[in-house]
Amino acid sequence: GVVMDSQQRVIVHNQSRDSVILFDRDGKFIKSWGPEFEKGAHGLTLRRENGTDFLYLADYVRHIVEKRSVDGEKVWSLGYPREAGVYASEEQYKPTNVAVAPNGDFYVADGYGLSYIHQYDSKARYIRTWGGKGKDPGQLDCPHGIWVDTRGREPVLTVADRSNQRLQTFTLDGRHQGFVTEELRRPCHFD
Repeated sequence: GVVMDSQQRVIVHNQSRDSVILFDRDGKFIKSWGPEFEKGAHGLTLRRENGTDFLYLADYVRHIVEKRSVDGEKVWSLGYPREAGVYASEEQYKPTNVAVAPNGDFYVADGYGLSYIHQYDSKARYIRTWGGKGKDPGQLDCPHGIWVDTRGREPVLTVADRSNQRLQTFTLDGRHQGFVTEELRRPCHFD
């Protein structure tokens, strides 16, 4: 993943010992951190909250999602959602990305696991789960990328339903709204 923070620093999340790398706007190296993400670095979402930039990072190898400051300070770390009642073990949970709603709720796509979407509130408390592997409306097969589209009257959660070769849209409480299927080949994420 690649994002630009409010100070116009470019932040790259990758699978290396320097899994989070900060560059200035001209590409000059500033710092790096995050060797613990070396093998499972996947999703990167930046969100500004009360004047501070935060990163939401998905790690499918360690089965976690973390919220960190841009400089690497850990705010919280979430393991697999036991409350969902859909996993026999943490090994089945492999998060690929995170999207954040305007109210601070966030959504985790379990793209490399059992194809669920998990919703949490702004304090990282579990709310609900939906989806699961399948082709029917509301079901997913590798929800790889996830994004909250705020361009309309109501925010819409859009999921790159990769193996079903479609985008799927949901209300923020998980109700299926529709599909986009035209000319898509394994959609991955959104910019």
